[in-house]
Amino acid sequence: MSRRSGREKPQKTAAALPESVKLGLASIIAGNEVAIAGMLDASPDSDLLGALLGVLAVNSLSPEGLLAQWFSTPILSTYAQRIGKSSKGNEIILAARIASAWAKPSFQPPSDFQQGKPAKATSKGSGKAVGG
Repeated sequence: MSRRSGREKPQKTAAALPESVKLGLASIIAGNEVAIAGMLDASPDSDLLGALLGVLAVNSLSPEGLLAQWFSTPILSTYAQRIGKSSKGNEIILAARIASAWAKPSFQPPSDFQQGKPAKATSKGSGKAVGG
């Protein structure tokens, strides 16, 4: 009788994510708290990073998959521009571009990002970031 333990996929956990990806997630949250809280059915003051990491783990998503499936084009476009990437494209293209930047250990968040503090305001109730 053979065992399949060698074929099982390892569990994806938040701890397994590179620090650059966690920093990227934190930086996309900054300024988009209201929109992201709405997507997650949470309070804008809650631990949104923890909630997004939970979504990644529960749904077995990659950071790119999370961005493409959960974030709107205006949020992704504005964020891509803030990190010095092209803001053109749909959710899938923008998500790939952003996730690629996050995957690099040398990733630097936008210059206006301060961990724990909002960077820019979002439009209330629309779920879309201001600008872009």
